[in-house]
Parts: sequence; C-alpha cells; structure tokens
Amino acid sequence: MNVPFTMLEKSELVAEFIKEAAKENMVQLKGHRSVGGGLRASIYNAMSLAGVEKLVAFMKEFQARQGMLDFSSSGLLSGDLVE
Repeated sequence: MNVPFTMLEKSELVAEFIKEAAKENMVQLKGHRSVGGGLRASIYNAMSLAGVEKLVAFMKEFQARQGMLDFSSSGLLSGDLVE
C-alpha cells in the first residue's frame, strides 16, 4: 500500500523532512503524483510493522519540532494503519 501525504501549512519543510528521514535510513519518501509531489510511504508486505512504527514515531517527532504541522491524508498519525 502507498500512503501519500503532504505538509499543508509548511510545504517548504518537505526537503528537510526527506533529509532527516534519510539520516534514519528511511528513504524513497519523496513525491507522489496523487498529492502533487508531496510525500509517499510505500508499506507493502516487505515493510515490517517495526518499520512502519519507526516512520510513525519519526513523523510525530518531526511534527512536534515544527509546531502545528499537519500531515494531511497520511492515516499513519491517526492510527488508521498502526494499532
């Protein structure tokens, strides 16, 4: 499954998000045509639950550091994909 998402209030932070994610060995998050560029997490069968949890934790941490940043359409932060 692909989970596309954007940073609505601060789209200029996309490059910083990608750079910081890469430092944590989370790559291939850049761009998806369904969100006009934005970001995309590909979480297919080869992606472990631990990997998804790591991405969710990173997103929450990044969100907290940046203030009231909204990850639109992700479903990841709302808990829809991770129990």
